[in-house]
Amino acid sequence: MNKSTFRRTKLAVLAMLLWSTVSVADEGPFGITWGMSKSQVKALGVDMEPSSAKLSLESFKVKKLPKSISIAEFYGLTFDTKHGLQKVTMLSKDIVDDPYGREGKSLYAGLKDSLVKKYGEPTFGLERVGAKLW
Repeated sequence: MNKSTFRRTKLAVLAMLLWSTVSVADEGPFGITWGMSKSQVKALGVDMEPSSAKLSLESFKVKKLPKSISIAEFYGLTFDTKHGLQKVTMLSKDIVDDPYGREGKSLYAGLKDSLVKKYGEPTFGLERVGAKLW
């Protein structure tokens, strides 16, 4: 895998589409709760930069959440106008000089393990590892 391909896939293009097993009333990841409104998230001191809006969905780029993790470069939050927070993604810092992707795979495995321990196995999941080398 070349540097540019790995950079595009980053670590958390893993983009943690956090587990669909968590109900709306449950605490979500990084100190926020599923179903929160934009104003409720902002009230936690979160600065949100608009990134896109389509139909009833609005997405924001966020640099810090109440329970941020050290490997995160930024987060993506997607809100439905009627149902509040629906999607949380986390993107890590670029990993360079790792042609076989070992560091990224290791970080991913550790993060996934932590999430499974906290929230349980997802009812639906999709995992894909980078592009082919040949």
